[in-house]
Amino acid sequence: MFNTVIDTLCKNPTTVDEAYRLYDDFIDSANSHAYVHTHNALIRGSCVTDLFKKTFSFYEQMLFKWIKPNVYTFGLLVDCLCKQGFVNESKLLINIMLKQGLLFWLPCAQ
Repeated sequence: MFNTVIDTLCKNPTTVDEAYRLYDDFIDSANSHAYVHTHNALIRGSCVTDLFKKTFSFYEQMLFKWIKPNVYTFGLLVDCLCKQGFVNESKLLINIMLKQGLLFWLPCAQ
């Protein structure tokens, strides 16, 4: 249920900040854990609102918490990098993804 609420809030640029607050409150309470779906929603929300640094902050949190990014995660990050003009960096990210055995699927970076 938590993921559904976060996902819904992150789809609307006007409620993304509310999703961040809810996420922070949830994580701070009772040693709760977020999953890849939660982080993907937050990454997508930060891309929608052009919060470039926050996008990669969520990605770094995933890695720090040993949450394995999936193809969708990488697609969101590549899309965000390309929209910011960082094409070479997006290529590096695709290489990281391929080294992890994930296949880049074009529709994942809508």
